[in-house]
Amino acid sequence: MNAKDFQYIHIPKCAGTSVAELGKLINKNWGQHDPDFKDLKWLHHTPLMYKPKKTATRYFTILREPKDRLISELIWHHRENRSLGINFSRLMEGSIKESNREWQRLKNRLLTDQLIYNLVTTIVSITKIQLAFNFYALHVRDRVLPGVGWGHFIPQTAFIKNNHPSQSKILICQSPSHFEDLFSMTLPKSNSSNKDHEIVYKVKLDSIITFSDVKRLYRNDITLFQLHTKQ
Repeated sequence: MNAKDFQYIHIPKCAGTSVAELGKLINKNWGQHDPDFKDLKWLHHTPLMYKPKKTATRYFTILREPKDRLISELIWHHRENRSLGINFSRLMEGSIKESNREWQRLKNRLLTDQLIYNLVTTIVSITKIQLAFNFYALHVRDRVLPGVGWGHFIPQTAFIKNNHPSQSKILICQSPSHFEDLFSMTLPKSNSSNKDHEIVYKVKLDSIITFSDVKRLYRNDITLFQLHTKQ
């Protein structure tokens, strides 16, 4: 299987930087190097249904265990000082009571924003409106719906929703190592941080975010990930 025959669907926090850097090595404009989005930073995080239409195309994507992805998103948002309407210092560094309070606030925000996002995408699907990058206008630098801004926190299943299955085929890789096995290629190491305090954040978030929380936010992602883990 030749990776050059595929276009890439970049799900945030799922090895996207490594895939984009590998693409540069084999002359493929994947992820952040996709010329369709060169003037719109971060919009390479775009679900398939919003991508500019092309002729018959084969895509691939890489999944991540939903809770692990959620925790990675939160740590990244904290590192980048991106506001989600909560106090990240209390979430990451406060007492258990403070952290739980901030997580409940954030969880409710994510659920609300996802509900609005799902309503918009349903209308698009029913009316077959080609929003192209009204998707960008919807997020407005993540001020309108910060819980789905720039494609972050959107369920993984939303990224691979395919309105044109006869034209576009999607190869789903369960993990970066699965991608490497399928294509006999090695992904470059990403620039992800392993700082001691971020390891502490991960442990804390893992303790306060329950499976029930993840299921409420990403029920379909859990099913998708389990399905491809079994294959």
